[in-house]
Amino acid sequence: MKYTQINAALRRLGHHPAATKTLAEHTSTLSVLVPGLEHSTRLLLEEYQVETYSFEIPDIQLAVAAGSKIKSYTYRVYLRRWLSNFISEMYRSKKG
Repeated sequence: MKYTQINAALRRLGHHPAATKTLAEHTSTLSVLVPGLEHSTRLLLEEYQVETYSFEIPDIQLAVAAGSKIKSYTYRVYLRRWLSNFISEMYRSKKG
């Protein structure tokens, strides 16, 4: 469940994660789109891989914290973009 933050973040930023791509590919895309999330996306991916491909126990608290950071950070990016577009649109409408 916590790993769905990667795809949710991509959708929030206007990208549609393809079902044919892996979580690692989606993580890479998100890291390029929002460079400030490289550490959190890497941590979340590592915990996903531990849970999926090993006999080790993943650090759920770490994964949840990374997912929360991804969620809050991408919401801030989304809101900044929206606000910037809104202000630009208002400025253009006043000029025209």
